Amino acid sequence: MKVLLDQGVSHRLRHLLQEVLDGVPVESVLFHKWEALCDEEQLIRARNDGFTVLLTTDKNLAHEQAPLSIAVINIG
Repeated sequence: MKVLLDQGVSHRLRHLLQEVLDGVPVESVLFHKWEALCDEEQLIRARNDGFTVLLTTDKNLAHEQAPLSIAVINIG
């Protein structure tokens, strides 16, 4: 598993999530400099970089995008 934090999710959660998830890699859209990309392109890059989960505050993201074998979890 590899988790990506969307730009609306505080990067301060990264260390806490890594600890709770027993060292699972947690990175952010901002770290990868993907914030200027559209949602679809962010999801494609995330999938291509091995991410399996995207945490987002965008309530419609999971419904707007075609399935890309990445779990989109709304936390907002």
